[in-house]
Amino acid sequence: MDLPAHAWNHIVVLGYVGMVATLVAIVSGLVLTVQALWDTRIHYGWSRVHLWSTFALIATVVPHVVWIMVRDHRARKREAIRPVLVAQRHFSAAVTALTLGLFVVVVALAYVYRAPARYVDFPPDYSYLYGSDRPFAPSLARTENNKAIPAEMLGGRLRADARAATSRSTKNGCPARTAIRRPTRCFDGCSM
Repeated sequence: MDLPAHAWNHIVVLGYVGMVATLVAIVSGLVLTVQALWDTRIHYGWSRVHLWSTFALIATVVPHVVWIMVRDHRARKREAIRPVLVAQRHFSAAVTALTLGLFVVVVALAYVYRAPARYVDFPPDYSYLYGSDRPFAPSLARTENNKAIPAEMLGGRLRADARAATSRSTKNGCPARTAIRRPTRCFDGCSM
């Protein structure tokens, strides 16, 4: 089956360039998603590729669609184009309905989502050995409000492995005691 050859013009070229930019944005977006889910950071190069492919997508698809709309508006007077205009209207309505439906889903999920606490209070039996204004002393560590950061916020892709290794090397959830350590308190109240 032979397909009709389309003449190369600015609309066709912009369509193909926009398609390539879309594919690059999709692939780089998937790579960034995988990196964000299973790694501790995203790669700068992939981030730049995703950013610039998005700009290329906008710069090519917007003129592509506008020129098609201008061309079709000029062709409205011809009777042969009427079925195309009807199909175009149905397609536009379907795309608009799908976009609005997905937007409603995103808004609903954003409303339901509850971000984890960034800071938590220390346990009531926490030892403020150097005063309540220096809860991390003798360390030089600081938080903006002198509260603890939950362990879940500090984890990366190895969080589950580290938790499993910690539970194996501890007794009742408390780190093993060593002769070198100075006496402090764990966040869960275990004395060391």
